[in-house]
Amino acid sequence: MTKTLVSGDEVKSALGIKDFRNLSKDKIMEFVSLIPNMDKEVAIEIIRQFPSFVDFGNTVVGQLKLLVDETVKSNDDSNNASLDAYRKVLNELSFLLQKEHINEEERKWIVKEMILVADRMATKDTENKRLLDSLVKYGGSIATGALVLGAAILGVKSGNIKIPKIKG
Repeated sequence: MTKTLVSGDEVKSALGIKDFRNLSKDKIMEFVSLIPNMDKEVAIEIIRQFPSFVDFGNTVVGQLKLLVDETVKSNDDSNNASLDAYRKVLNELSFLLQKEHINEEERKWIVKEMILVADRMATKDTENKRLLDSLVKYGGSIATGALVLGAAILGVKSGNIKIPKIKG
């Protein structure tokens, strides 16, 4: 059975650190994995020593912003490539439409094709907007979840979650 860590010094020793003020992301993950082996009051007191919750929130939001920026950039590149291909098709059809030697039936076919391509461009635009909308919704949910979890860990009431507080 694993030993229960009953003091801050034991936790520092287990993590191989001198204090809790400047934990790296890796050490925070190690700390989180040790929580089940800690006395609850010790865990809460240690968490209160972490840099401010605002810094945690800023880190979460900053990482999410980077992820969103990279996703939007990748999406923009892909979307622009598709729209450029559709524009080339429209340009070629427009060029054919201007030819004098084509008959009325060919003109109607070219116009129908141009409408079809324009509809595909509109569909692509709608798909792109849905993707971006989903990205904002899910990204916001992830950030909110992380912030609520952080608040819960720090002893803030969230819904029905109540973290025991140290009386002092």
